[in-house]
Amino acid sequence: MSKETVTLSEMTREELETFLEFLYKGSLPDAKLVQHHRSLYLSAHKYEIPYLQDLCRKELISTIDVSNVFHKLDLAKKYSDKILEAAVSWFIESHVVEVAFSSKFESFVESYPALAVETFRVHMMVRRLSKILDDNGLRKESISSSISNAVLKHSESDKRCIGGNGNINM
Repeated sequence: MSKETVTLSEMTREELETFLEFLYKGSLPDAKLVQHHRSLYLSAHKYEIPYLQDLCRKELISTIDVSNVFHKLDLAKKYSDKILEAAVSWFIESHVVEVAFSSKFESFVESYPALAVETFRVHMMVRRLSKILDDNGLRKESISSSISNAVLKHSESDKRCIGGNGNINM
């Protein structure tokens, strides 16, 4: 009889133990989730474990800051995670000056020029939509998630969203 071995080289021993603990128990202590959320998120995506992916996504979102926003945007794009992408986009929108002048901004633009352009086009669209809401006396808070969803839907095709005259086409 031959033994078969499965190698999971993308995880450290501790990450693998935490992943296996989740598989056996269906949950994890908060400390382990916080410590290993990134590697668990990648594994959850790879092995198609939506519940674990959701748990890790919540942790990814709750820890977005200027120092990691581009990394998290890259993860969102790489794994087509619209929820994470919306959260990152909203963070960038809310902290655009800090983000644009962060030490990692230039390397992000150099490494991912198309994604940088798309990200800041989304920012400009949200700004324009916010101005329209303000001009019409509408409450931004009540429809902010609608704006994020609309921006995400249209960011793929910039020409549908922003006409040649700079006006937003909905």
